[in-house]
Amino acid sequence: MQKRTLLPVALAGLSALSLATATAQAKKETSISQEKPTKASSTSSDPEAEVVGSINGKPAFTFGQFLAKFQRDNPPAFSAAVSSAIGSKAVASFFGPKAASSFTISKKELFSLMRKAPAQSLGSALGNYLSDQVLQETGTKAGAAPSDAQLDDFLNFLLRKARKEPNAGFTPGQTDEQFLKARNLTRAGVKKTLRTQQLIFNLLTTQMEGDLKHKLKPEDFVQARHILIKADPITDKSTPEQKKADADALAKITDIAAQIQSGKITFEKAAMDYSADGSAKTGGDLGIFMDDNTMVKVFQDAAFSQKPNEISKPVRSEFGYHLIQVTKAGKEISEDDRRDALIKRFQPKIGLFVATLSQNAKIVNKLMPPREMMMPGDGQ
Repeated sequence: MQKRTLLPVALAGLSALSLATATAQAKKETSISQEKPTKASSTSSDPEAEVVGSINGKPAFTFGQFLAKFQRDNPPAFSAAVSSAIGSKAVASFFGPKAASSFTISKKELFSLMRKAPAQSLGSALGNYLSDQVLQETGTKAGAAPSDAQLDDFLNFLLRKARKEPNAGFTPGQTDEQFLKARNLTRAGVKKTLRTQQLIFNLLTTQMEGDLKHKLKPEDFVQARHILIKADPITDKSTPEQKKADADALAKITDIAAQIQSGKITFEKAAMDYSADGSAKTGGDLGIFMDDNTMVKVFQDAAFSQKPNEISKPVRSEFGYHLIQVTKAGKEISEDDRRDALIKRFQPKIGLFVATLSQNAKIVNKLMPPREMMMPGDGQ
C-alpha cells in the first residue's frame, strides 16, 4: 500500500549502544583544545596546522585538532591509521634499494605521511564530525536542541522496548540501572550517545509538522488492517473484459464484507484467505500509519474518516478494492507505539536529510577525495 519502498537507515536501538557507549565512557572526559583553526599552512611545513575541514567557508578542524579528537573517540582506528602510515616508511627503509637496519620518525614526519595519504577511516571520521557539527548548529538555530528531559524520556523508551525483547538481556526483577551497569553503561553516558539521534528526531518532527501545518497530535495516528482484491484501473479505453474483471472484483469484496458482517468469518481470517496483499499473512494488519500521505490518499482518507472497529464500504484505489478496519486510533494507540511509528517513519529520511544539510552547508573535507567522498550520513 505504500507508494514507494525505501531502504531504512537505523535511528538506533538500545542493543547497538552497549559497545559504543561503553567505549566512549571508558575514555577520559577531557576536552580537546579547540582554538579556532586559522589559515591553512602547507602540509610540508606544518601539516598539524593545516585546515582540513571547513563549513560554509569557515575553518572547522585543523589536521592536528582532528587527529586529537579521532584518537580520543576511536583509539583502535587511530592506531591503525598511524600503523598504516609508519608501515609504508618501514617498508621503504628496510626493503628499499638502500636497506637499513633501523629507522626513526618524528611526529611532524608522521603527520606529513598521514596527511599525504590519509587512511579511508580518517576521511570518513572527519566527514562524520563535520556533518555532526552542521546538525548541532542547525538544531541550535531551530530551537531543536534536545533537553535533558527529552533524553531521559528517549532512554526510558528504549529501556521499555528492550524489556519486551527476549534477547535484550533483561533478567527477572532487574532494574534499569542494574541492566545498564551490567553492560558498563550509565544513564549519563547513554544519554550523551543519544543526543544526536534525538536532535535528528526533533528536526524531522518540526519538518513534518510544517508539512502537516499543525503540531503532531494523537489523532494523526491510526492502526488498521485491510483486505485487497486486485483490479486494474478502469479508463475510457478499458476493454469489456477489463470492465467485467472490475465488476467481478467488486462483487467478490462485497460478498466478503457480507460474510464478515454476518459473523461467518472474521476480518483476520478473510484477509488471510482472500487478500492479494503481503499483509494477508498477518490478518491484513498494516500497523500504525499517519495522516501524511504515506498511504495512497484515497485509502488514507477512508481510514482516517472511520471509527475503530468499523468496516468500510469497498474503497477503490489504483490497486483494486479494499475493505478497511481501523483497530485503534488516536489516544487508543500508546505513546510508545506512536513514538515507535514516528521513528520508523523517519528512518528512510535520515541519510538524505543529513546529506542535504551538509550540502547546503558547503562542507569541505580535504581528507577524502571528491570521487570517493561518502554522502554525509552514510554509515552513521
